[in-house]
Amino acid sequence: MNSEITVSVCMITFNHETFISQAILSVLEQECDFEFELIVANDCSSDETHEQIQKLLKNHPQRKRVIYYNHKKNIGVIANFKDALTKCTGKYIALCDGDDYWTDVNKLQTQVDFLDSNRDYIACFHNAKVVNQKEQETNFHEWSSAKEVDVEDIIMRGGGIFPTAALLYRNVINPDQFSLNTKSGDSIIAYNLASLGKVYFINKYMSVYRLHDGGVYTSLRVDSHKVLEDLIGNIGLLTKFRKESARKYKKHYNNAIRKQLQRISNRVGLKFILNLVVKNKLQIIDCLYYLKHKIIK
Repeated sequence: MNSEITVSVCMITFNHETFISQAILSVLEQECDFEFELIVANDCSSDETHEQIQKLLKNHPQRKRVIYYNHKKNIGVIANFKDALTKCTGKYIALCDGDDYWTDVNKLQTQVDFLDSNRDYIACFHNAKVVNQKEQETNFHEWSSAKEVDVEDIIMRGGGIFPTAALLYRNVINPDQFSLNTKSGDSIIAYNLASLGKVYFINKYMSVYRLHDGGVYTSLRVDSHKVLEDLIGNIGLLTKFRKESARKYKKHYNNAIRKQLQRISNRVGLKFILNLVVKNKLQIIDCLYYLKHKIIK
């Protein structure tokens, strides 16, 4: 077995006392012919998350794989994610939030084998089950076969293109560029991947994505202020990556920005939209598109 770290698993957690043990165990149970580490970053949880982590690691035979950081004050989801990524030393990075978990002990081996054998791919992700609070299951993707993922799909769907716990990517993304004005670290990673190389979808269920009241995206859906804040933050990200992207991808970023503006326009007035366009230096076509949209309405 190679003694160097091949995969760094990044796990951020906040108030996941009910889920954190299952998440950590699902990582430590991985069967691999390479070394991996698990970076757990607890953002000063106010529940028993810290105690659950300590209890699990106290006597676990794989506890030496785990590097645990318990922040003394809450720094926020993106700051915590960014800080955790800076601690990752592996050739590849895998993600698993503290409220999700992996369901296949060969998950890491499967993904590492793919990227080792396909140097032109920057990342791969697999399918996942989505489980709600009633333990009802749905499929994250309805895709029926493995495939290369279109850059347009990645840009248009942002972080929603992959379940967080399903992604494995080459350790080439600089965490310093992570903006604190968005709650979607997944989107930052997705837009980076779109510009760096090809992404592959493995048609196999190897993780679970939980929907619960304490989840970041569940809370976004029920809090209108947070929804608007997240949409605005995502426009900032899209504008940044559009500026840096290859010319052939700029039209995809334009379409994604318009999609976000449309979602915002359904919640706020035209003046707010125009201020947003000016602030983010969006193209005049974006402004005109939404003037027309509001007039038609």
